[in-house]
Amino acid sequence: MLGQAKKGSHMTTRKPSFRPGQSVPQSGIYGQFQGGRLTNEVTSVQGEPFPPGQRPGTTYQIIRPTR
Repeated sequence: MLGQAKKGSHMTTRKPSFRPGQSVPQSGIYGQFQGGRLTNEVTSVQGEPFPPGQRPGTTYQIIRPTR
């Protein structure tokens, strides 16, 4: 049947990724990814820029929001 998920299939929602220098949208703990691997965790404050990465292609994804 079209439009229906098969039993046992998983629909994943991908978290948005951010690059170094972009403004942090929500304060929290963000995973720092390089080459698709989690390499570090950083605490970032809303409105501040994400820190520079150690290598090109670094991205950040929220792990846990903070207050």
